[in-house]
This record gives sequence, structure tokens and C-alpha cells, in this order.
Amino acid sequence: MKRILVFAAALFATLMVFAQASKNVQDQQACDYARKKGTVEVWQDYLIQFPQGMCSFEAKSEIKDLNKKPKNKELQWSNKAPRGMNLNEAINYCKNLTEDGHSDWRLPNIDELRTLIKNCPKSETGGQCKVSERSGCLSLSCWEPEGSCYCKDGGAYSKLGDTGWFKSSSTLSDISTHSWNVNFEYGLVSYGYKTNSAIVRCVR
Repeated sequence: MKRILVFAAALFATLMVFAQASKNVQDQQACDYARKKGTVEVWQDYLIQFPQGMCSFEAKSEIKDLNKKPKNKELQWSNKAPRGMNLNEAINYCKNLTEDGHSDWRLPNIDELRTLIKNCPKSETGGQCKVSERSGCLSLSCWEPEGSCYCKDGGAYSKLGDTGWFKSSSTLSDISTHSWNVNFEYGLVSYGYKTNSAIVRCVR
């Protein structure tokens, strides 16, 4: 009987060791996942599962730091201007616009205007098209290779249901008389004379 009790105790101890080892592995995996994702929500999930886990102090610190960071502001778009405008007119129109209780409107740069493109992966934000004020690629060569900045005609390429040419404030770095624009009928990022008339939406 004594041998049975000793064996049972040893077996129980062994099982407890395996259980703790398994829990430690799960803890480490959850911690690694939270580090990889780096979001408040994932770190909070970690603390719920492992309130005394090996990364609990790190989780609390990360949550505190992440909550201090400013949130990315979502762009707000105005209604379309009542008529087409050249670049100078468009800039002044947006600068003086008061709409929806706001007066801090501006003419969008090409990166901001590209956020309205949909269903055309090549010219959507982060796509194959290299034209970008954020990355400093505003020369004519940024439009290469041919075909990298548009899709076929007749597509529904605007998140707001727009068609036609829309002005951006971004000037070609090597052709000062031209600016970058978007044509939503083709999902097209292209360029034209600043004096040409195009549709205007302001952004804030």
C-alpha cells in the first residue's frame, strides 16, 4: 500500500511538472504573439489569459505606452466643388472653405488622393505605382514602368463614387508646370498642366 501511495505521489508530481511546462510554453507563445502584433488589444488578451505570466509586467508597460501614442487621424473629405478649377484656384478654394462646421480644409496631396482609389491594387496606397509625396517620388520617372499607375477603363475605382479628373497639390519635382492628379474612371495616377481644370475635393 505504501508503495502505491509513493508511486501515486511521484506520478502526480510528474504530471504537475508536465502541466506547468505546458503552461509555460503557452505563456511564451502568447507573449511572442503579443510582441509581434504590438497592439493594446492583443496585450490585454495576454493579461486576461496570463495575469501573472512571464510577460505580465511587459504587457502592462506596453499598454500604457501604446495608449499614450496619438491615434492616426482618419481623413475627412468635403463635397465636390461646384465647378472645375486649376491648381491655384483649387488651393484657394480649399483654404477658404467652411463646411460641416470646419474651416481647416486643404487640397489633398497625391498620397491623400490615392487613399480614395479602390479595386485597382496598382494605384491604391502602397501599390506598384511609385508616385508619392510621402516617399519623395514626384518626378516623371516615378510613373514608370508603363502601366504601373492605372487599371482598365470603366471600373468603379472611387470609394466615393467619383469619376473624372481630380486635382492634387503635389507638383512634379522635375516639371514645375505640372501637378499629379487622379482619374477615377481608370484608377489612374497621372499628371497634367497646373492650369488645366479638374474636379476638387478638399480634405482635413
